[in-house]
Amino acid sequence: MTISQVTSDPTEADLEAKIRATIKHVFSGFSGEIKHQLTFSFQFGHTVYKVDGKQPNSARSRADMVIYQGETALAILELKREGVSLDEGDEKQALSYAKMLVPSPPLVVLTNGSDTRFFETHTGAKWEPTARDDKAFIGLVSKVSKVAQDDLKLAIDTLMGTDSRIWTQAIRSLSVANLQEFTGTWDDPQYRFVDSFLFPRKPTSELFCHLKNGHRLVIVQGSALAGKSNVLRELVMGTENSNDFAVLYMDGGSGAGIIETIADTLTNAMEWPVNEHEARAWLLRVSNAKTPNLIIAIDGLDTEDRTLKKEIEQLSGPNFGSSLRIVLALETSGAKQLSFQKSRNLTPIGHRAKIVEVEELDDDEFNLATHVLNAHGLDLMSGAILSADFREPWVLRETAAKLLSGLEIVGEFAQLVLPIPSTDLISYARNKFEDVALLRQFDAIAKVTLDEAKDRKRPIALRAEFIGTFVLRRQSILTELSTDELKLLVNNGFLLEAKHHQADEFVVYVRQPALLASSLASLMKREINLRNSHSPDVLAEWVSGAASNLPYGDIIAAQALHDALAENILPSGLLNALFLKSPGQRPLIPGQDFALHHPQNGLVKFKVLSEKQLEIDVRGRKSVGEPDEYVSMIEDHSPWRILSHLAGSDVLDFRDGKLVSVQAELLLQIGGMPMTLLPSRTDLAPIATHSFHNQVEIVCHAMGVIEPVTQSIFQYLVKNFEDAPVWIDQALSKKSIALLNRTYMALDQMRKLVGPYSVWATETLDEIIQPAMIELEPFFLSHLPKTKMANEEGLER
Repeated sequence: MTISQVTSDPTEADLEAKIRATIKHVFSGFSGEIKHQLTFSFQFGHTVYKVDGKQPNSARSRADMVIYQGETALAILELKREGVSLDEGDEKQALSYAKMLVPSPPLVVLTNGSDTRFFETHTGAKWEPTARDDKAFIGLVSKVSKVAQDDLKLAIDTLMGTDSRIWTQAIRSLSVANLQEFTGTWDDPQYRFVDSFLFPRKPTSELFCHLKNGHRLVIVQGSALAGKSNVLRELVMGTENSNDFAVLYMDGGSGAGIIETIADTLTNAMEWPVNEHEARAWLLRVSNAKTPNLIIAIDGLDTEDRTLKKEIEQLSGPNFGSSLRIVLALETSGAKQLSFQKSRNLTPIGHRAKIVEVEELDDDEFNLATHVLNAHGLDLMSGAILSADFREPWVLRETAAKLLSGLEIVGEFAQLVLPIPSTDLISYARNKFEDVALLRQFDAIAKVTLDEAKDRKRPIALRAEFIGTFVLRRQSILTELSTDELKLLVNNGFLLEAKHHQADEFVVYVRQPALLASSLASLMKREINLRNSHSPDVLAEWVSGAASNLPYGDIIAAQALHDALAENILPSGLLNALFLKSPGQRPLIPGQDFALHHPQNGLVKFKVLSEKQLEIDVRGRKSVGEPDEYVSMIEDHSPWRILSHLAGSDVLDFRDGKLVSVQAELLLQIGGMPMTLLPSRTDLAPIATHSFHNQVEIVCHAMGVIEPVTQSIFQYLVKNFEDAPVWIDQALSKKSIALLNRTYMALDQMRKLVGPYSVWATETLDEIIQPAMIELEPFFLSHLPKTKMANEEGLER
């Protein structure tokens, strides 16, 4: 008898020597070539499972392998360490391997060197022929028939419960399949994930730390669309080769319990028929194993479901072992509802859970996100890092999706991402969502949104959160949609239901803000047309007021005006009335109250005590602070922010009974505003500005493009390249340092483009704009980078 190794991976010399000696002893009565294979695989359900025999399943094992006689599978051989007794569990596992292999080897052999046992695969009985030789083996093969279905189920039961090499592969393959169900391309905005859009988040690292430290229950909480699901996705991907953790990712929005969902998932995906009792028993066995740890990661759940709460309490409680961990991803309000009783005392879940906050992207996370976009050929313009809106992952995703979908067609402009969200978000949503029923439902939600925005009786916590998030009362939604329609939108991922912890009301979060913004713009357009009998001043007041009460209101109103212009229904004089509502400044008024929504602290209330003091109330804890250096508030910027966004595309208005383009004129007027015109959300970092005589305050050029009007100047110069020199001449004639400064920043970005754009922008900056700025304000002689012309003069000298 000759012995050879056919496994593709090398083994350690001592293990190989031990295997050869064992085979020679155990199979001495067999003729021909006896081979062993340390790596083998089998399939059940949709997954192929691999067993690396040289990686022992436990401290008792030495190796598992398939023994061949020639090309015929002879046996599964399980080699135990010397001195380790053989037990029934070893027999069941080895028999399970044999039954799962195709073709199934007739024998199972267990040995520890001194004790060797043979079993028949098809019966599980001991094989005790007169002589263990070729003749006896042929007789055994002739008795082997197809393994019965019950035997297969028993084999799977055994492997899933005793061999971590098998159940970890099963769990990981299920997680991959579950994630894939919610993963689409850039062109699929309704999907939870984009296949190639994932970057490291700091909350994921914090989550790993809690799990490694042995914490059995962790809640990942944050506002809607903050990126909680991607934290779980990152957890799954980060543990795919781990020896310590295996993660089962589950969608919690199915309406079923955790145990029921696990049973259904294992049954459907693995063809392993498991009922809830068996699934619970399996979880219990795994939870008491030493390693690896099973992590059940649940993405969202109904916090009103008492059965679900009870399951979480049980699975994270003392009846289950420490090798079972639970991770929940929830809206902040839902997390607080699980953690606190109405008496504000902690629930059992609240006592056990570690909290991981998912907030807007910080600078490090934002830079990692930009690296991902760079890999797709996209470059964020300077200033984007200061955009609070771009710290929302969904805004980054949809902005990038529009460009990657090929909807921009102006040369290399498609590769440069505008630093401030614009009406492009709405145009992208309109291109991607065409289902008539869905659009009708979102039109209904838009009506509710406008009504909610002007309802001053809403709980102050909802009003504060509404500043940056579309959160609506469920009872209001049901005035326009049926319960079935609401349920369908929730199931399809367009809406999310929750119980608001602070407002103590059932609410609905909109998970497709751009689609709702599109419907809101259409509704505002219709309202503008219905109000065309009103004076332009009154109508301008309504438009700016509605915009200031809505998330992304400036963009929504700009789109509404654009749509009205396109349909030739824009009331005469409205644009001019908006223009005449120019911003100003006013001091803080003692006794004035206002509130903001903070991602971590929820509702934060402010009360003006004096011109130099604010009372700040966070969850009942009050403190006193100073507002800011200038102790002033800006009057409503909304009208000019709306016009700033509108001027990013061609604007037509009636002049002397004719439609004429006023885009260039509008940019000259708004761009000359001698004060900053920042977006409604600019709360990331202090903005460097320069102040000059006559109360002129402008953004420092080093900040990049952070004002919507500057972005619109950039868009105009690129899209109207042939007319750009004429516009530059007009800008020079205004003798406005504010306008020249904004033009400088637009051209500075324009020279990052290729070809004639870059050449012209560079020459215009060096030879026209910078000299004009220095002439108006000598301060810029030392502040701006030296021009090309100045550098050449320096070389000549």
